[in-house]
Amino acid sequence: MAMETTTNPASVANRQQRYFDRMLLEHAVNELRLSEFAMKRDLPRKMGTLDMRFFRRQVADESNVVTLTEGTPPNQYVENDMEHVDVTLAQLGEVTKLSDIRSEIDIFNALDQNIELMAEDAALKCDSIVRNAILSGMLNSDNVHERFGAITPTGDSSADFTTLDPAAAASHQITRARALGNLTALKVAKAPRYNGNYICILPPQLEHDMRQDSTIEAAWTRSDVKKLYADELGVVDGIRYVSATNPFIESNTYGTYNAAGDIFAALFFGKNAFGCPKLKGTSSPHKPSVIINDKPDKSDPLNQFIVAGWKALYAGVLLNSAFCTVHRFKSTWQG
Repeated sequence: MAMETTTNPASVANRQQRYFDRMLLEHAVNELRLSEFAMKRDLPRKMGTLDMRFFRRQVADESNVVTLTEGTPPNQYVENDMEHVDVTLAQLGEVTKLSDIRSEIDIFNALDQNIELMAEDAALKCDSIVRNAILSGMLNSDNVHERFGAITPTGDSSADFTTLDPAAAASHQITRARALGNLTALKVAKAPRYNGNYICILPPQLEHDMRQDSTIEAAWTRSDVKKLYADELGVVDGIRYVSATNPFIESNTYGTYNAAGDIFAALFFGKNAFGCPKLKGTSSPHKPSVIINDKPDKSDPLNQFIVAGWKALYAGVLLNSAFCTVHRFKSTWQG
């Protein structure tokens, strides 16, 4: 007879088991930042609508000021022609279902794990809604607020996109000079700032090229880390660059998201450029809520499963296209 080992006789496999480590491995987590910079408002209960309207006062006009004549009252009166932007909230939700046996024997708390997963799904979905609202609102805006690598604007954004599509990344990546064009556009539009600076939401693929510039890298290194936003890279030329991993990506179709594409949108904006519903620190009945059904009822008399889910009313809206620029770039990073 041969010596018994971990593989001999064959029946020894029936008596072996794996040890399951209860410490979960780290998983990929998105860096989502758009909601942080959005203008947030509640939709209170009992309003009779899912539509929200935002108002904006007209900009200053020096022609409204007249020269006065002594003893003669002016006959010209100022009118405040207020603009408005509408957005309709949409109901979102997600559900998970677990059997009672699965819940009892699983070495992990399956319900908690699934709720955490749904929370990450919800965050990604809401960020994409805001991102898409900005990009769709900026399509075919103008040569100043929508740019394409180093392409000379023609006045036709779809044509400029078509020119950028096959172009080499090395000549159409983001640079300090190209970023400055967006800064100037926001200044000319008199876009309000975040504590004296504008914001750029920068995909990692474009950050790769920005860091090749020693001037930018040095400026980011010297930034006051105590005053940086979450995932902020640093400040250059009055622009605070914030890294985020859910960029708008296109391939060969203008305005259509394609995760496999090689054209990445960098978003530059000032305050009140876009908005979304307020989620945290609010009593609004429309904020996200988790619902757990774990009691027997007519549809489940023996309480054989647990159903949990979340729901919310949400939307993203571009509030002022003049306060935002979209600059599409190629990246020299080879993933």
